[in-house]
Amino acid sequence: MIPARPLWDHWLTAASFLLTTLSLGAAAGAAYLEHLRGSEAEPAEASRRTWPALLATGVVTSLAQAVATLEHPVTVHIMDSGEWTSLAGLRLLLLLTGAALLLMALARSWAPGGLSPRRPKHKAWAAGALVLLAVSEVVGRVLFYAVGPTNPF
Repeated sequence: MIPARPLWDHWLTAASFLLTTLSLGAAAGAAYLEHLRGSEAEPAEASRRTWPALLATGVVTSLAQAVATLEHPVTVHIMDSGEWTSLAGLRLLLLLTGAALLLMALARSWAPGGLSPRRPKHKAWAAGALVLLAVSEVVGRVLFYAVGPTNPF
C-alpha cells in the first residue's frame, strides 16, 4: 500500500495478499497430503482430519480472493479503461477453476469411504488447483504492476 500509487493504496491490497497466502498454502498442503495418500509415510489420522480442512480453507479463500479481485481498484480501473480486460478475465477464470478443483476434491473426501486407504488414490485435484491458483497469482501480479501509475518524482 503506497500512497503515491492510488490504485494500490487500498485495504483490499493487504487483504488480497493475505488471501493469496492462505489459498496457496492450503492448496499446497492439500496437494502434499494428496501425494502422501496411500504411501507408508502418510499420517493416517492426521490426514483424515487435515486434508478436508485444507481443501475447505482453499475453497473459501480462493472464492474470497475472486471477490476481492473484482472489487479491487486495480480491477475496477482495468474494466473502466478497457485495457487488460482479457487478462483480468483469465485471472478470475483461473481463480474460480482452482476453487472448483478444490471443491471437487472436498466433495470426494466426503463420499462414503472417500479417505479410506484401500480406496484408489484421489486424482491430483489439489495439485491441479495449486497450479491454477499460482498461475492466477502471477497474472494478478502482472496486472497489478502494469496498471499502477508511476510517481512522476
